[in-house]
Amino acid sequence: MTNKLITIENIYKNFGGKGKSNFETLKDVSFNIIKEEFLVLLGPSGCGKSTILRLLSELDQPSSGKITYEKDFSKEKMSFVFQQSAVFPWLTVGQNVELDLIGDKVPKEKRKILVKEELKEFGLEKFVKYRPRDLSGGLKQRVGLARAFVTGPKLIFLDEPFSELDIFTAEELRRELLRLWKKHDSTVVMVSHNIDEAIELADRIVVFSARPGQIKGIIKNELPRPRNPRSKEFFDMQDEIRALLKPENLE
Repeated sequence: MTNKLITIENIYKNFGGKGKSNFETLKDVSFNIIKEEFLVLLGPSGCGKSTILRLLSELDQPSSGKITYEKDFSKEKMSFVFQQSAVFPWLTVGQNVELDLIGDKVPKEKRKILVKEELKEFGLEKFVKYRPRDLSGGLKQRVGLARAFVTGPKLIFLDEPFSELDIFTAEELRRELLRLWKKHDSTVVMVSHNIDEAIELADRIVVFSARPGQIKGIIKNELPRPRNPRSKEFFDMQDEIRALLKPENLE
């Protein structure tokens, strides 16, 4: 497959070890991630989806197997958005969004411009001086997304970023995410256990079994965007995914 950004080969991941109960989380997982695609890792809770994100972002290491990045890819161009909005409560909205730019040693004047632009993109201009405690869950997650995009990342990891939001806020943020993904030409790897969400967002869906996580199938999603959740094609893809997951239950 052309334009590969990451190659994952025969990954196993065990937790535990000496003096602890040992259990296998991932078993012989192999797939590719393509430049500028929106890839969703779909499967039941506990199947190792979030573990894969940690391995890909080098927050953890596989027990065996290999993960290879394209040789010209800079790992400094990665961002991570967690399930729970990882914003710092002692910083304002503006300071939270600016934080990674400071870490990247972006000059102060340029930081101001980039933060202002990203706050506008996510509708946060009025909240620049607010603290996270004064924000709703949806606004806090907007701050997390703004902080992820402000550095101009080429690879973004999303760990169930909408699972704790109400249905209306989640729908709105998914639309925003798609718009900014296209604008920034980023590659997105997102974890989900929601079939409809995966079909709405993904170019490809990697479907995992229950633990230990193994790939049951990889589905190419060519439905035109915006995707109609009431269309026959959408329903057909739901059925295809559910067939792969039986007897495991998802939303």
